[in-house]
Amino acid sequence: MKRFLVVACVAMLALSCDPWTHLDDDDDGGGRSGFGRWTVKTGHDEDLRKVSLVPQTATIAALRAMKPPPDLNGDSPRFTYAGSPEIQTDRLTNVALAGYKLESDGDYHLVLVDGAGKSLIAEIVDPRRVAESWKDRTTEARKAFDARHTASGSFQTAGETVTVTGVGFFDLLHGQSGAAPNGIELHAVLDICFGTDCASIKAAAAPP
Repeated sequence: MKRFLVVACVAMLALSCDPWTHLDDDDDGGGRSGFGRWTVKTGHDEDLRKVSLVPQTATIAALRAMKPPPDLNGDSPRFTYAGSPEIQTDRLTNVALAGYKLESDGDYHLVLVDGAGKSLIAEIVDPRRVAESWKDRTTEARKAFDARHTASGSFQTAGETVTVTGVGFFDLLHGQSGAAPNGIELHAVLDICFGTDCASIKAAAAPP
């Protein structure tokens, strides 16, 4: 309960300053939402088989501390070097969902915030656009989100604790709302649950 209150207060403090709603949504700077590195972010690239779907515990701070590849551009293939977040599935536990928006490409753009007020983007991709191997999990993530919120084209504030699991992705910085300074995101999100320690509760409730 104490951690929940801390996270919620941090989220509310951040939102009271409203630092994200004045920024552009997630397009490539030319009005083409979700255009850059499209095959990688939706799992349609040749290196998808190299992505581990076994989630490892991560933190927003650790992901933000990663150095982006020096040769990152809109046509970059998936980065598969040792330790690359783009071949790993990460789980952020008990972070704050500060706000969300439905983008023009159909993705749900989520702004996640840690206890220090540092933000990171997570994207729940339109299930019709992802690779077949991600489709079921993306569909379930959308259903879980839709059961709590109704995303629209306007940025909406939230302030509740969530656990989010997704594949790492380096995006190009172009003023997107809540972006980490190195462009790291969870894109695509493969699971989301709501409430403190919800992942543990969900696992305990799952049938054997």
